[in-house]
Amino acid sequence: MDRKTEIYYMIIHEGLIASRISERLGIGRAAVSKQIKKLSSGGFIQKAENFLEHNKQLDQVAKGSATGKCNAYVKGTNSELLESKIRESKASEGGARGAGARTGADDAIDNMDRLADEWQINRLPGGRDPYIDVHRIDYTLRVVGIVNEELFSRKVAKDFAEPKTLMRGNWGTWGPLEIATGAEGELGWNAYINRQFTKKENELEWLASATSVRLTLPKRIWITPEQARIEGLAKSLINNGLWECINHLGKEYGIQFGLPKERQSEEYGVLWNDPSLAKRVKEEGVVHIADGIHADDSHGLVSEGIVHIDTDSPVKAADVANPLAAFAGGMKGMREFFDNAQTILNETTVMMEERLLESSDRLAEINQDQVGIVVDQMANSWQGKMDHFIKTQETLWAKERDTFFDKQRKAFDKIVEHFQEKYGKIFKERSEGQSVIEDWITFEKENQ
Repeated sequence: MDRKTEIYYMIIHEGLIASRISERLGIGRAAVSKQIKKLSSGGFIQKAENFLEHNKQLDQVAKGSATGKCNAYVKGTNSELLESKIRESKASEGGARGAGARTGADDAIDNMDRLADEWQINRLPGGRDPYIDVHRIDYTLRVVGIVNEELFSRKVAKDFAEPKTLMRGNWGTWGPLEIATGAEGELGWNAYINRQFTKKENELEWLASATSVRLTLPKRIWITPEQARIEGLAKSLINNGLWECINHLGKEYGIQFGLPKERQSEEYGVLWNDPSLAKRVKEEGVVHIADGIHADDSHGLVSEGIVHIDTDSPVKAADVANPLAAFAGGMKGMREFFDNAQTILNETTVMMEERLLESSDRLAEINQDQVGIVVDQMANSWQGKMDHFIKTQETLWAKERDTFFDKQRKAFDKIVEHFQEKYGKIFKERSEGQSVIEDWITFEKENQ
């Protein structure tokens, strides 16, 4: 890209101011200003006059401005000529890598670039940071009593405007009375008192009483996306101002109130730089985007490609103001969650190990005691049983031994008798001095 196109890209697509462009390109600020003038005179960019006027409410100066002032620019009538150059330059840079050199990381980066273009990350002109405005703040306070009726009638007649047109039935609305709240009185609430009256000879006589007080906040409360993510902070800013008003009215006018009641839910808005969406808003009015989110031209910046996104919660507005910060915050939250989970897991593991070690030691002691008792009981029981068993067996063996030998003796005697009957004659005719088996049998019987 040539120098003019580079500077155009940094102004429109990156939201940089002249001093930041000068640092980025390494050229003098005068050279950058000269190119900006050429872009402006050529119709490629135009000063965002309405946005600058709107931004004065915040007293915000872009960071890094050398002069303390900085202009904001949006696309001009001839911007498409340079936009086409930028697209061609990106395409040529993408093809110069060569098909063989591409990796999975290249594909992922290209895909992220494509998604970033589709998401259209919010970049306000002149490097301005998006702020969130809280608006549509409207409450009703029910009056439960008047402490000093004379003080009430006198002070209300003095400070509140008597109604001329806000008359319904037998009551009318007095006001508004501006009540300054905040650290420096920067927030001015409007108070309206509903009073009853009677008519006598076509003259109104206002009673020293009131039915309710309405509090509205015409100005917007400005907070950063980071503050919007703090739970309850936006609501606390409203409640602080609300209670300041209640205290002031109670002290100055002697009014006692019930609890405040919300007439309508407040909205949280943020500016969004998107010419295509601005075109739709210009044609359709209010454009519904998602549940609780819509776009409109309540700030009158559609002609410069900037719309106002209204949401029903501060967190949604913070997400719209900086989508990447929302994603990063979610990732940070997940990381903190897993870090905490890991810490808890580690601590739990250590605790379980200590408990298990203590339990195992205790179980070992118990088991040793129990095993000792069981061993003693088993030893005593086993010895007794073995003594009884041996004694029983000895008695049984003695009986079986006697029975066995008795049977053997009787069987042997029968054999001898049978032998003598059959071979006795032979023994009688033996030679003198000759011994036979019968002699041994007789000897055994006589010497048993």
